[in-house]
Amino acid sequence: MKRRLAMTKIGLDELKEIQLQILKYLHDYCVENKLMYFLAGGTLIGAVRHHGYIPWDDDIDIMLPRRDYDELIKKFNAKNGRYKIYCPENYDSYCLPYAKICDENTILKEQSGAFKGRDFGINIDVFPLDCIPDDDEIKDRLLKKITFYRNVLELKNIKLSSNRSFKRNFILAAGKAATVFIPHHYAALKISTLIKHEKGPTKQRACLVGAYGRREILDSDVFNETQLADFEGYQFYILKRYDDYLSSLYGDYMKLPDEEKRVSHHKFEAYWLEGGR
Repeated sequence: MKRRLAMTKIGLDELKEIQLQILKYLHDYCVENKLMYFLAGGTLIGAVRHHGYIPWDDDIDIMLPRRDYDELIKKFNAKNGRYKIYCPENYDSYCLPYAKICDENTILKEQSGAFKGRDFGINIDVFPLDCIPDDDEIKDRLLKKITFYRNVLELKNIKLSSNRSFKRNFILAAGKAATVFIPHHYAALKISTLIKHEKGPTKQRACLVGAYGRREILDSDVFNETQLADFEGYQFYILKRYDDYLSSLYGDYMKLPDEEKRVSHHKFEAYWLEGGR
């Protein structure tokens, strides 16, 4: 699809409102189609601790059980024009092992390796929740394979910088050279394929594309039930056992981080496309 010229810059408050509208649309879609979802990661902390965004945060994370996630990525794009879901299964220039739902009336320019060859719109992150093998040996092999391809993606996406030492840049350059024949999309799709390995039911489930490794692995019944919670004046679903999930990932998640850590980790510029409001 050919993009129209980006005209009007979008500020942080407006960007958050656009993300909220995506989330509202997704909530309605999931309710209508009987798909289970819940707020995840820092967005869930925000709902529990602040009843909205963490004040210094600027993104939204949600999670769906594998069966619902697969149903979403298969059918979502057929129902609407403004919001589109992208994932390695449906877009060959997409380079993350999970999905994003984008507002097609916007452009987000960020320092990210998610997309190759074009800028996508303001978005929210959509993660799959997968069954984990009960057999420890099989589980360990699976986690090692996923870690390998995650490291490949990180090496390919990281940029050399004058802010790093020569030695560090040399090591990174060597790592990037070693992965030159593994395309971004292949690594992302490989991870997405690997995590579907176990059909379940199993004793444990996890978001294996998450950032916290084994801390993401929890008893399956932690994810069985959801409830509505306030988030920026709206209501969205969270886990009833959110404390088990958040404590595993973050420890004392109700304690605010040190002030110097209360910053966004994203760098971006966002624009409305011409006539896109």
